[in-house]
Amino acid sequence: MFKKTGKKWFGRYLPFVVRPTELQLQWLTAALARQSLTTEEISPYIKILLTDNEAEDEKELTRLLLDIDGGMISRLLEATDIYDIPLLFKLIPSPTFHNAEIALQKEVPPFERQAQMVYDQVFYAINNRSEKILVDAAESLLKGREVPENFKENFQRFRRILDDKEFLLSLYPKARG
Repeated sequence: MFKKTGKKWFGRYLPFVVRPTELQLQWLTAALARQSLTTEEISPYIKILLTDNEAEDEKELTRLLLDIDGGMISRLLEATDIYDIPLLFKLIPSPTFHNAEIALQKEVPPFERQAQMVYDQVFYAINNRSEKILVDAAESLLKGREVPENFKENFQRFRRILDDKEFLLSLYPKARG
């Protein structure tokens, strides 16, 4: 009477929130591939995917992201809210220059009172993965026209913070930690 279709019925009728991480990511990549939703409509789903902060789920998500091609990861970054960029960037198995550019082009909403802190979190997330990628992507953005407001000042401030940190660590080498 009924055909056995495996997980198809499970994925079709189960709400996104209670799906396992693998099915959530499959749904997101399918929605991005079909372009059935705008990036603003997909952004809350990405937030739900990233809200589970358990270490084993982060490892599983990193493993699942390894199987996704670079173009789809770029599209995920484009759809991600700036507040979720640091976590997603941390989970990307091997971030590229293009991924960093997409992350740096995100603008802080005008209602945000602590815009520098939000930018710093994005800068730190990229810098922790690769300082060269951060510097190259930032310089590329500064040469172009599509730069978020106050990006240059925020990036220069961030570079001064890193330089100060290196200077202090050279004075106090046991302070690492």
